[in-house]
Amino acid sequence: MRRPLCVFCAGTLGLELACAFLPQTGRFVPFAAFFIAGLLWALAGRLHKSPAWGYGICLILGAVLGLVLTGSTQAKWDAIQTAYDGRSVLLEAEVESTTSSYSPGRVRAVLRVETVNREAASLRVECASLPACSPGDRVKGRFALETPDDTSRLNALADGIALNAAYEKGFALLGQSTSFRARTARLQKRRNPGCKIAFIGPCAAKKLEASRRSVRSDVDFVLTFEELRGMFEAKSIDFSQIPDQEAQYAASAPGVGFAASGGVAKAVEEVIHRIRPEVEVKTVAAEGLDECRQMLRMARTGKYNGYLLEGMACPGGCIAGAGTVQPPEKSRRLLEQ
Repeated sequence: MRRPLCVFCAGTLGLELACAFLPQTGRFVPFAAFFIAGLLWALAGRLHKSPAWGYGICLILGAVLGLVLTGSTQAKWDAIQTAYDGRSVLLEAEVESTTSSYSPGRVRAVLRVETVNREAASLRVECASLPACSPGDRVKGRFALETPDDTSRLNALADGIALNAAYEKGFALLGQSTSFRARTARLQKRRNPGCKIAFIGPCAAKKLEASRRSVRSDVDFVLTFEELRGMFEAKSIDFSQIPDQEAQYAASAPGVGFAASGGVAKAVEEVIHRIRPEVEVKTVAAEGLDECRQMLRMARTGKYNGYLLEGMACPGGCIAGAGTVQPPEKSRRLLEQ
């Protein structure tokens, strides 16, 4: 199974790289090359009665997926650039990263845009000269947007930057990023300068979150429980030989239950009832991507107006994350005790 999967992934990634580095050829020329290569591979395998003919089919299927992904990505970028290229707009954004600029008191910054002219948006822009700010800051100002030129297009594409933004006027600091984990890490570093921040949990997706430039400066390491167990085993640490000690945390029951599906909504409901007992709190929870999609579809129809919606990608919640080390049902039973 591994070899066909590797060939499939090679077809997908190969086509995407070819389209990125050979933009003048368009998408269909690289696809034609992969299609012909896969077809010849399959025919050669059939002629020699070799099971390897299936690899050619895997290469073609991988190239098809690469073509679809490349097309959807390009369509998204084209839509963004068509909508904003050449416009002067008011942006609210989070500063992801900064480097020194040629002008004193200025920085070169990558911004994750939250609103354009006070309307919600999601794109990344690069500003060559912005008034002094730091990663994690939220800023506002008027910018002139334009599509990157051909010489910098590949670098911009690799960094996910859709447009260049030239600062014009009205710069203001709005505060810092509201990401819970980033704020927690930032608070710890303020209280304990020089400390190292490690997020340890069952969720592999937190590695991607920590790689964001706005979070990278605050969180030093992200480990799953599985990786942590591997480190303990590598150091021959046997917990059965360590005397029990009193737990070193004082988390509330709702806080501990966050990790199970429905736990976040339940915790919010309990806190609201503690402060405002008379308030009715309506919640609905979904687990797994299929249930989350269905919940959002129902919300669009107006069925859940006034509800707190909770969606967890992993069936069962975070306790069933990719990096967990025990069965989710066992974790749920322990939470219910």
